[in-house]
Amino acid sequence: MGHKNNNSVSVLIPAHNEEEIIVETLSSIFTQTLKPKEVVIICDNCTDNTVPLIKAFIKTTKEKITIFETSNNVGKKAGALNQAFNKLNLNNFVLVMDADTSLDIKALESGVHMLNKESDLGAVCSRAGIMNYNGKSLWKKLIWTLQHIEYGQFDSHRIETKGKIKVAHGMATLFRLEALKSIPDFRKKIFNIDSDIYLEDNLVEDYEITLCLKHNWKLSSCMDMLAWTDVPLSLKELWVQRLRWLRGGVDTLRSHSWNQVTVFEILNHWLFILLVFLRGMAAVFFVYYMKNFGFQGFDPFVVSVILFAYFDSFYRLRYVQNKTLSDYIIKLLILPELLYGWFQALALLWSYILSFFKIKQRW
Repeated sequence: MGHKNNNSVSVLIPAHNEEEIIVETLSSIFTQTLKPKEVVIICDNCTDNTVPLIKAFIKTTKEKITIFETSNNVGKKAGALNQAFNKLNLNNFVLVMDADTSLDIKALESGVHMLNKESDLGAVCSRAGIMNYNGKSLWKKLIWTLQHIEYGQFDSHRIETKGKIKVAHGMATLFRLEALKSIPDFRKKIFNIDSDIYLEDNLVEDYEITLCLKHNWKLSSCMDMLAWTDVPLSLKELWVQRLRWLRGGVDTLRSHSWNQVTVFEILNHWLFILLVFLRGMAAVFFVYYMKNFGFQGFDPFVVSVILFAYFDSFYRLRYVQNKTLSDYIIKLLILPELLYGWFQALALLWSYILSFFKIKQRW
């Protein structure tokens, strides 16, 4: 499919029951300043109106859209992508994006421009924004706002470590096809396993292929490549999502073991355990101190460290896309973010238990 040249892009969108948002996703692709050569919707075990809606959309456009329906796929998103890669003749650049993601009009143009500048750059990921919440529930608004701030912090870290991103995320990443095709050979050489591009038993397929690519390719983020995704609006859904991300990350690091690519990732987990312990001790000390001494005698150094951490956190709001008043209110209140931090810490601690005791986890 498609003539291969330096600006030829194939867009792959794995979709499982995405009737509520798939038309919006497609619309964002066909408003791009750089038109993709082809768009492939990988419909995986859909039981809703996703396929009929795509077919209806195709009738309204002259753009090239292919519906690729998976066959007997049990490998979730990774399996769906593998079936497409194995059967399609794709262009030299491949954008893999989630079906609940919308792109800025210059996303493809910006990503292709960046890849064309460096031949050893294997992939560039987008910035990560989240779609607006227009409901009236204050509880859902709170959960949305905490993630809105969090995704901005993700972007701040991408900017600070532009050439050393943690993950070429599944939300929207533009790959060099050559880089993707090198992954099975890498796994065969290093792990002596036969595989397709994506590992179908992995909970976080994007993180696993990121670690594979880092051995032979440069990876980066493209700050001009804007994208927005849908997010969970209940604690239960958020817990399930984060536990899958975190447990999948731990499983992946354990399978890749200690090497030049994973060393800092593994050390960060040990640092996290230390910081959780220190945070717990600090909380106990704070309660004890306030009970016995109140605000008298606080060490100026301790106060300055706390203030620095707070202002640094507040400064990172500049990376949040389309900031709202609720973002500033949550920052000023402090407590919601502290509780959210503990929520995430508990999820990571529980992911260690799930991983090391090999407890089965649902997608």
